[in-house]
Amino acid sequence: LDGDGTGTVCVPGPLSPGSHTIRAACNGCSDDGAPLQVDPFGAKYGLSKSTEVLSAPPWVPELVKDAGNPLLHPSTGTWDDVAVMAASVLVFDGSELLYYAGQQEDTAFALGVASRPEGSSGPFERVGDGPLTSIQEGEGGWNAYGQQAPDAIIVDGEVWMYYTGASLADGGLHIGLATSPDGVTFTNHPNGPVLAPTDEIGDFDWRGVGHSSVVVRDGVFELWYASGTLAIGYAISEDGLNFERYCGNPVFEGFGEASWDAGEVKAPEVVYHEPTDTYYMTWSGCDPCFQVGWAASRDGLRWAALPDPLLPATGDDGWEGVAVQSAYIQVLPSEWRYWYSGNDGTYQALGLATSAPGP
Repeated sequence: LDGDGTGTVCVPGPLSPGSHTIRAACNGCSDDGAPLQVDPFGAKYGLSKSTEVLSAPPWVPELVKDAGNPLLHPSTGTWDDVAVMAASVLVFDGSELLYYAGQQEDTAFALGVASRPEGSSGPFERVGDGPLTSIQEGEGGWNAYGQQAPDAIIVDGEVWMYYTGASLADGGLHIGLATSPDGVTFTNHPNGPVLAPTDEIGDFDWRGVGHSSVVVRDGVFELWYASGTLAIGYAISEDGLNFERYCGNPVFEGFGEASWDAGEVKAPEVVYHEPTDTYYMTWSGCDPCFQVGWAASRDGLRWAALPDPLLPATGDDGWEGVAVQSAYIQVLPSEWRYWYSGNDGTYQALGLATSAPGP
């Protein structure tokens, strides 16, 4: 406790943020009760959040798929000739940069960059002849086995790219950060991963953390992440480097048994819509194969989800027939863009859907 007898604790539940009255359950105790104010997690960082709990997403986009899909596909005979997926797109220094995870048959995933001029609707061209080798730390490193799921944002005139690193063939997932002055040449942060597994058996993320989605609001970094394939958690930071996990994690577990995402829940992609003070999220769920869902929240912790997939697999023999996943949301003044991965059973490619901007 502080000197005035007050303190801060994290209450995962059942109390919701807002005003409450507590009463002592004992003989002879006063039954008048005492006021208790529960603030949303993150209030101590100065981040204002609504206490409203949504029962359903207040807005659901109507998606229109690009006629030219897929817009970036595997390139024969190169390092990404089997898979091109998990996009993150931003405009930086006159170019639209598309970061993605690529894979060659029988190799681990690595990260690449493609670009086109700002405002162009033309094709993306790969930058360089291979993946971002500067971030590959080699044998024994936290990302030694591969790099996946880039999430790029602009911070103080630089591109900060959060991404998933695998230290083992079957796991060892961490979230790291690489930075770049030009959006192309990246250097890992010297202190290693910014978020690691807890290693505490019983925690939802004790074995792995990955596929981060970062929103910077009022100078505070909010991070949503997956525990590999099981559920989605939340963490917060003042500097984008040192993150505090929410004590009530996970914040989203999908619909559960007998639903379209019963097998896996992962790949959160979150944006904050300031005019309506609402967070929107896509996530990837699987049973038996991946599709993309849609959810909304006032505080980023308590989510209301659309019951059916927003982006379902088409079920035909096309490029997105078997599965779709990892729908990154790019917010533009005139439209919202959803860069998503499609799978035909052999190859994975990147496509685009658009909608009107948020309400």
